[in-house]
Amino acid sequence: MKKQFIKLVTLALITSSFFAIFNASPVQADDNFSASIDSYPIEPTIDTTPTFGFSTTFDTDTYTFRCYIDNLFMGECTSPVTIAQLEPGSHTFFVNLVDSHGNFSPVDSYAWTINTEEQGDGSPEHPLSIYDCNGWMNMQNDLGAYYRLANNINCTGITMSPIGNGDTPFTGNLDGNGYTISNVEMTNDGFMGTGLFGELNGATVTALRITDSSFTEGEANGIYGIGALAGVASNSTVGDITSSNLTVITADSSPNYMGGLVGIMIGASVLEKSNFDGVVTNYTGLQNNTGGLVGTMVDSGEVRNSYATGQVNGRNYLGGLIGVMADTSQLKKSYAANTLVSTGNDIGGLVGQLNAGSAVSHAFSVATLSFPQIIPTAGSIVGSSYGAVANSYFITFNNEDPTIFPCVGANGGSIVNCTGEASADYFKGNSSNQPLSSFDDVWNLHETGQLPTFAIGQAVCDDPATQSESTLVFGCDWGRAQKHKYSGNADSREIRYRLRNSSDAWVYQSWPNNTMKVLITGLTPATDYEVQFHAQWEIGRSDWTSSTAWLSTGSDVNLDSDGDGIKDSIEINGPNLGDANGDHTGDIYTNGEDFTQANVTSLRNSITSNYAVLQSDCTSNSAVSMNTESSDYKDAAYDYSLGLMNFTATGCGSIATFTQYFYGDFDASKFIARKYNSNSHSYTTIPGAVLTNVTINGQDALKIVYQIDDNGSFDQNPAVGTITDPSGPAQLSVGVPNTGFGGKR
Repeated sequence: MKKQFIKLVTLALITSSFFAIFNASPVQADDNFSASIDSYPIEPTIDTTPTFGFSTTFDTDTYTFRCYIDNLFMGECTSPVTIAQLEPGSHTFFVNLVDSHGNFSPVDSYAWTINTEEQGDGSPEHPLSIYDCNGWMNMQNDLGAYYRLANNINCTGITMSPIGNGDTPFTGNLDGNGYTISNVEMTNDGFMGTGLFGELNGATVTALRITDSSFTEGEANGIYGIGALAGVASNSTVGDITSSNLTVITADSSPNYMGGLVGIMIGASVLEKSNFDGVVTNYTGLQNNTGGLVGTMVDSGEVRNSYATGQVNGRNYLGGLIGVMADTSQLKKSYAANTLVSTGNDIGGLVGQLNAGSAVSHAFSVATLSFPQIIPTAGSIVGSSYGAVANSYFITFNNEDPTIFPCVGANGGSIVNCTGEASADYFKGNSSNQPLSSFDDVWNLHETGQLPTFAIGQAVCDDPATQSESTLVFGCDWGRAQKHKYSGNADSREIRYRLRNSSDAWVYQSWPNNTMKVLITGLTPATDYEVQFHAQWEIGRSDWTSSTAWLSTGSDVNLDSDGDGIKDSIEINGPNLGDANGDHTGDIYTNGEDFTQANVTSLRNSITSNYAVLQSDCTSNSAVSMNTESSDYKDAAYDYSLGLMNFTATGCGSIATFTQYFYGDFDASKFIARKYNSNSHSYTTIPGAVLTNVTINGQDALKIVYQIDDNGSFDQNPAVGTITDPSGPAQLSVGVPNTGFGGKR
């Protein structure tokens, strides 16, 4: 697709956002006053974070590039610019210029399509996307590739078979991307593993949800594994796998390694941050190494930060989490809260049999052990042990008598601090009790009356404030919902939006972790939008909020909520998410936003193209503008490269304090504060003014603080309580090259 040049007057999607943000003068007649896109992704592309290069031959005035993606104003930009990750589909990139007078150039644009399933090449940078169950089954065609789920997939009515087997295992990478595979009905016969994956070997599977599914091993002809995720995991990494309402069952008479998620872990495999919820049934066969999470671990594998709930049915070597642990395998910071039903031996609340060299630590069991008779090799933590148990706790129920089952049922091994508790409440909603005090941040330990779960979380949002014509702004928090409130770290957060009741592609936007405020700019006036939210937590990605926020932009292009003379659309788009002076306090996002404060005014500085801010301790500001030094009455000794700030402040006391911010890299040591008197056409240094360099939310600014006496020598307004004071930063012009900046360059 060729690059398109679109004039501003014909660009229907973003015309309103340009003119809503600025009172733009007509575009200059200079033919060179334009931007040109020089480099761009191929069409189509597999790159989800494309980079664009652009340039201009315009050199007669100061200018700034402005970038947009899919009608979303990205802000001022420099070439090259890399776009944040985009979803598959069609997108358009726009760039234009704005000069020091606020004039806009024509817009250059490029439209392209990215990352469909066919376009991915299976590399780590560009994984193949899976959109449905047939796409899932296509992994069998390239077992070493990288894949990612692009959405939830429902496998109702689809014949599903395991991906990979003992002869040709899956060796690639699957990123579940926080999405769900559901309604899998799998019955597998033959000498291979049973599960979504038959066998993993050197593979990685992460961030997958499995719900409402069943996995049955039928007429197997040998010893092999069965689990909802994988029959066998050899030297593989499995993490952030969560499940609900699953059934794992064997129907034949062969011995099996059976676990809720993985049948057998071999080598240095790791299973972490995962859970199984459902029923595991393995009554047949001879050994029946059966666990609520993993059937058997051999070699040097590790299970950590994981749990199992539901029911485990079996005969010998049965555990709430793991049937058998052998060699130097490890179980850490995990728990089981399920019912164990057995007709055999070696039954444990966490592990059926713990062999020499293996260890359980910082774990607990809240298990109900149900047997037809007393079994001597049954324990609240381990059924029979030759390994090490340390810092583990339990409450075991069997006919309401927790004393029947000790920590370890038989043999003993090494036991250090394995303690029974009188009530399951000991493990609920408490991060200070052992072993919970040693659990990692991925856990939510604070939900009253509940056992630990993973800290996924959801967003809860306030009703939006009055909207400008091109912007939506409102407050959201992950902490207002008590569930999953305190634990885990939100690595990144996203919002997405589109026109209400449309099938348009979602527009995605990052949401900074350090703010509750959501700000979406560059929208169309008087238009309804739908907005959704989610987060990428340490344990995994939350679902997109099921309840969509229905929001509308305003129709008043001149809306000025605080009456300070500067439109909301200008102040909202200022630095620090519209709080350009950084005075936000408290949990309410409207506490400190410039467009709600009559005595804080932020505006585009036409001299530098950056923002400038006036903050006063008066009631309100008005008539705030930035002007150049008068050509008729120049200051002989000083230059005003950042401009002079004109304003009137009302409701002032006898002495008023003013603070000015000039955004940009301007060295405070090279400036002084000067006042221009338009009556006498004279310039004077403001006594006592303090100039410093500050950083507000990662952006540099020059800050000036000074005081003015009402009706004093620096106040040009005779009215009591009203101060008019054109002033600004000045730098010596005598013997100093006038670069127009003054920064640390």
